[in-house]
Amino acid sequence: MALMRLRAGAAIEVLECEKDLPGAWYRAKLIQLSDTRIHCEVRYDDFVKDDNEEEKLVQTVEYCRVRPRPPPLALERPFAAGELVEVWDRDGWWMGRVARRIGNGKYEVEFELLPPSQRLEAHDAGNLRPLQRFMNGTWIRPDSNSTSIKDLVDAIIINDKGARGRKRGWHDALHQATKLRPRRRDTDTKKEGKKGNVSHKTRRTANF
Repeated sequence: MALMRLRAGAAIEVLECEKDLPGAWYRAKLIQLSDTRIHCEVRYDDFVKDDNEEEKLVQTVEYCRVRPRPPPLALERPFAAGELVEVWDRDGWWMGRVARRIGNGKYEVEFELLPPSQRLEAHDAGNLRPLQRFMNGTWIRPDSNSTSIKDLVDAIIINDKGARGRKRGWHDALHQATKLRPRRRDTDTKKEGKKGNVSHKTRRTANF
């Protein structure tokens, strides 16, 4: 797969596939690419540093986990059961599958990568968007009937790394852990919920 050509300052999303944050895309800005184009430095839109809540968090991440922000799609019908979607929740877009429409403008969504006790959640229709994948410079809608969320994550992480001679499982791509907090709100300082406290992984620093 050909590498994307993103410029510094581009509005992007960063995929997280760690134990506490599986299949979530987080909004960020691209700061710069490493010379090898294997890593890049990003500044998150919705997270701040632990030691300075006035400053946005900056991390070095693997370039294969970065994509442009998806274009909006006009919906001509309600989401159907089984349809792949992304849900805005806890400062990120979580990949899931519509379980059913429950009325009052809500859908029950299954998050396949979460533990069974946390997989089903109700969400407002306004917080759902169609799941799209960025491939070879084009946005596509994966076939909901033949595609799982794990398949999508594997394709993004394993296949893209394989294209650069770095094939390995995405669950082995994690480094030492640190805590990351959402931007402070008026009512609370840390958001908790069924998906747990927001946490992150720190990447090793690349040479820029």
